[in-house]
Amino acid sequence: MESDPSSMPTSGEVFYARTFILVTLSVLGFLLYRIVQPFLGPFAWALFIAFLLHPLHTWLVARLNGRASLSATLLTVA
Repeated sequence: MESDPSSMPTSGEVFYARTFILVTLSVLGFLLYRIVQPFLGPFAWALFIAFLLHPLHTWLVARLNGRASLSATLLTVA
């Protein structure tokens, strides 16, 4: 089967299609960033606190005979 040369997209059509896709993805990415932006600060603090409390959690799990959920509960209440 031979393809009809008149049905092939021109370079201008390909350029506009790629430009449309790029602009659309850029706008969607920006809008997604705007939605997630209010949560970035609290997420960073949560990571920081988890990093600081991990040694204490490990120590408590050892002292509580391997009961990690009890350790997590105590740290959350504290």
